[in-house]
Amino acid sequence: MNWREIGEDADAQFNLYVVWGLIALALLMVLVSSVTGMVVSPLLSVMVAVFVWVCWFGLLGREQLNFVRNELDNVYEYKSWLKPIIVLLIGILVYFVCIILLILLLKQLGLLHPSLAA
Repeated sequence: MNWREIGEDADAQFNLYVVWGLIALALLMVLVSSVTGMVVSPLLSVMVAVFVWVCWFGLLGREQLNFVRNELDNVYEYKSWLKPIIVLLIGILVYFVCIILLILLLKQLGLLHPSLAA
C-alpha cells in the first residue's frame, strides 16, 4: 500500500506477489505435512520467515525507507495502525479456516496421513 501511495505501482505489485507467494508457501507446507505426516521444525519455519523478510527488506523495504527519507524529507502523513492490524487479524483467521478446510478435504479424500486422521 505504501508503494501505491507514492505512485510506484510496479514495486507495489512485486510486494503483492511476495505476500501471495508466502501465503501459498505456507499452505503448501501444511498440505505436504498433512499428506506425508512429516513435521516441520518450528525453528526451520522461523528461519525461513526471517530469510524471506531479509530478502524482501534488501530488495524493496530499504528502498522505500530511503525514498521517504530522501524524497519526502521524512515529512509524510502518519496513518492509524488500526486498519492494518484488523486486516492482519482477519487474514490470520481466514488462513486458519483454509487450513481446517484443507485438512477436512484431505480426510474426505482419504489422503490425510494416518497419524493425523485420528
